Amino acid sequence: GITKVKEHLNSTEQRLCSENFKIRSSWNINLPNVTIGVKYFPKSSNPEDRPFQKYGQIQFVLENDKIIRIVDES
Repeated sequence: GITKVKEHLNSTEQRLCSENFKIRSSWNINLPNVTIGVKYFPKSSNPEDRPFQKYGQIQFVLENDKIIRIVDES
């Protein structure tokens, strides 16, 4: 539910809002799943590391016109 989503977005383990994802044009809509391609520069604990771009996917699982699960496949 919405409470769980809010808890997750406020937790330190979430990446959905912390990675500065850029949404790519690769979308796969195969209901009830919608998978969106993303690209991002992963964060590093070492400031001397040069960031490199990575690609991944985020899958949204729908049920009754609502998102019931978000799966980070990045």
